[in-house]
Amino acid sequence: MKNITEEVQGKFESNWWDDFLEVTNNMSETKVIKNCISKEETNLMQTYILEIISDLAKLRTQDYGYRVYKGGTLLTSNEMVEIYNSPPKKDESLQDWTNRTFGNEKFGMLINQAERFNLDLSKSIALKLGPLLKKIGMPTEGVIFTLFVGNYDKTPLGIHKDLPGKSVIHFHLGPGSKTMYTWDTEKYLDLVGEKIYNNYDIANYIPHANKHVIDEGDLYFMPEDLYHVGTQDDLSIAIGCWCYNRSNLDFAKRLQSLFQEKVLKVTDVNLKADKNDLDDTSSVEKTLDLFDIPKDLENLSFKDVMRETYKDLRYSLYSNAGYRTSPFPK
Repeated sequence: MKNITEEVQGKFESNWWDDFLEVTNNMSETKVIKNCISKEETNLMQTYILEIISDLAKLRTQDYGYRVYKGGTLLTSNEMVEIYNSPPKKDESLQDWTNRTFGNEKFGMLINQAERFNLDLSKSIALKLGPLLKKIGMPTEGVIFTLFVGNYDKTPLGIHKDLPGKSVIHFHLGPGSKTMYTWDTEKYLDLVGEKIYNNYDIANYIPHANKHVIDEGDLYFMPEDLYHVGTQDDLSIAIGCWCYNRSNLDFAKRLQSLFQEKVLKVTDVNLKADKNDLDDTSSVEKTLDLFDIPKDLENLSFKDVMRETYKDLRYSLYSNAGYRTSPFPK
């Protein structure tokens, strides 16, 4: 495998992604690619992420997969008030905000669906990933990204495996470094026995792991279905961009859910016991009326309706730079 050349390094253009696909063996092998993003851009992205944290403080919500850990413990809704009351101030640095808010205590912060909150950040990532998506195709359900902020010594989830089908492109914004450990699945399962998920006994298994050191400005790629854990000593921010594919069964359920979201009217009317003859289904008509199906779909077979739903999803992804969710209105 060749190294990504200095001539195209950091540009995220078509030929850069060609080299990326080669060194990752078509996105099947874990790799760290050094010095992809300039110091100026990592600082700018850090600023965007601090703005997102400030916006979430105004919303005072833990929706969108927003979680904060202190000392390795997940904060409750009541405990989150302390975080909401201490948002990053305009022009405040990452270090100054964390010192003011967390002091010397170790903390970790995860924000899912982060592509929704800051158009400048989302645009920057979309422009980087655009040439890659043209080469590999659109992930089944597009791209989502998660923000990782903190100085926690290890991923609060312990050694774990992400949902099936999700590979990650991790942009490390620093300032501190992070070390990712991954395990070959068969070797890991032989080692741990029943302690498969959220395994916090990390020290015993690190000697058997593959080690990947990620510094500010680096890109880290990890394919789907790997057991892994992140460790660090210093404060850092990272963006994990997930290529969101699903199992066939999961996606079949997802298509039905998307169709239901589109056509099912909401009501609080309760049903009564059905006293009709066994073969008389007339009582269900009022329920079926809740399905406000467009006229162009009314006479289609169930599978054809699912095909139209999939087409709508693809149009949505392509018109939204590949993102699974739409920007959050301010």
